[in-house]
Amino acid sequence: KDGHSPFAESILDVLKHTDRPVITASFLFEQVRDQTRANYDQLPDGGPIQGVGHKRGQFVFRRNKTEGQVWAEAQQTNTPEAYRHYLSLFPAAAHAQEAQQQLQQLAGDKAWQLLTALPSERLSGARAVSGSRKTGARPGTQAATTGEF
Repeated sequence: KDGHSPFAESILDVLKHTDRPVITASFLFEQVRDQTRANYDQLPDGGPIQGVGHKRGQFVFRRNKTEGQVWAEAQQTNTPEAYRHYLSLFPAAAHAQEAQQQLQQLAGDKAWQLLTALPSERLSGARAVSGSRKTGARPGTQAATTGEF
């Protein structure tokens, strides 16, 4: 089919139609052997190549995720690490600008959390500060009062 040998055709078919995120060489060989045996008059053989220093390792195929899948995962976890991972894989993709905005938002949220977690400073025995004024505060929070010294 399509100019491929029966063996190559079976490999491509297994890789296209297996939903596993990771495919080991042994799994691939078992599937290819069964498919080739069922559809062709050939029987592939799999195993280590003799005389080349086989050290019992095995090749592993890892299925790549699409840009949409990585973006959905970043949105679901909503962490700086997830958005940075998305941008490292797809720096010019459809959601790159949105990922940058989310990183800035999360950095701002983290900075605000750190700032609001600080203990309030009180001067013991100090008088009220004259000329105090309200400053803008983050939406949904109380305004801070500052004074002039």
